[in-house]
Formats: sequence, C-alpha cells, structure tokens
Amino acid sequence: MRARDGAPLQIEHDAASRTGTNRDTNQDAYLAFPEAGLFAVADGMGGHQDGDVASQAVIGTLMELVSPGDPLAIRIERTVTALTAINRVLHRIAAQRGPDAVIGSTAAVVVLGDDRAGILWVGDSRIYLLRNGQLHRLTRDHTFAEQLGTEGSAGRMLTRAIGAEGSVTVDHYVTSVADGDTLLICSDGLTKPLREHHVAQRLAGPIKGLASQLIVDAVGQEARDDVTAVVVRLKRPSALAELFG
Repeated sequence: MRARDGAPLQIEHDAASRTGTNRDTNQDAYLAFPEAGLFAVADGMGGHQDGDVASQAVIGTLMELVSPGDPLAIRIERTVTALTAINRVLHRIAAQRGPDAVIGSTAAVVVLGDDRAGILWVGDSRIYLLRNGQLHRLTRDHTFAEQLGTEGSAGRMLTRAIGAEGSVTVDHYVTSVADGDTLLICSDGLTKPLREHHVAQRLAGPIKGLASQLIVDAVGQEARDDVTAVVVRLKRPSALAELFG
C-alpha cells in the first residue's frame, strides 16, 4: 500500500487471543493477513450455542477474500457480500435447530488499500485508531447501551450480530490512514475492563508483543470473557531503507 506522496506504507502487526476464565472454549476468532491488507476479529455470542462455530465461520469466510490487487471499493463490497452471506447460512442452521436457537457472532474488519482503510463492523467488537497520540474509536457498538445511552448488563445486549436475524446490515465506511497510524481491532473482552486512555498508552509502545500485553492488562482487571486483540501499525520506510531494501 502507498501513502499520498507515493512512498509505500509498510504494515507491521501483532495479534493474540485468550480463552476467558469462565469459558471452556474460546469463542473469539481473528484474522491477520498483512499481505492482503485484511484484518478482523469475530466474537461468538457467548450466551448462545456454538458461539465458537459462528466466529470461526465468519473468519473462514473472510479468509476467502484475499485479493489485494483489486481496488479498495471492490474489496469492501466483497467483504459486505461475504458477511451477509454467512449471516444467512448461520441463521438458517440455527432455524433448523429450533425457533429459539441463535448461532451468532460479531465482526470487525479492516481492509487496507493505499492511503485508505475500509472499516466494517457488526456488533460490539471495536476498531480504534491511534494517531499522533490521540485515540479515536472508529466504530459504534450495536448495543442497547450505545443506541439508548443506557448502563448496566442489559444495555450491553447486542442489537445486531452476524447470524442473529435472517438479514443483517454491515456498517462500513472508508477513512484515511497515514504513516505512524496504529489500528486496534478487538473483542469486548478487552474494551470492557480497560479504559481508553490506558489502551492509548499501550498502543504508543513497540508493536512486538503488544496484543498479548493488552490481553494481560485486561485479565489483570479481572476480565473473565474471551479476549482478542489485533494491532496494525503503518510505517513509511526511510529513504535509506528504500535505497538498500
């Protein structure tokens, strides 16, 4: 990918996931594919059956979208189409199990291309951008809390998820990215226990081991849910590095 001045932006990344202390299986899943500029986190709905199946199905579907040479707009369109397709599949499987069955997952996806990034999401997995020391949340949770400004556990209930209904709307838009930007894609197991100023401080540090460190921080705050973090840093190599690279 290239910045506006034509110099290539290099992608560095780090990713990690940890099963929650109150879970037998990790219902989170993630994708980190820097060669394709594709990164994602999916969080299976823990209150329902087969949350791990749902999140893995979402990530498996996204893995089939490796087409870095195509225009960003086309790649985003394909991602939306893929998420709506797996939504129908999961909903149909759940319907076969009974009227109350739900096999659902969140999805938060970053698609990188040149000096832009496609931001796509369903549910409450989040995408953050750290730029010049300032942390910006790029997604809005699909929860009652976000919709109505409520507090408490009831407010954290999802209003939208992959597989929860027969159809789903994937929120998405394109934003600019630049040299030095750091993106964080994460499940709510990270965002619930950690304050955003703490996340910002962590994201300003070296990227190696950063995802695992964020997870350790969340667990240290008695997080019991599955925790997943994918960190992406964009850097323009120095002129010397380009000359001898």
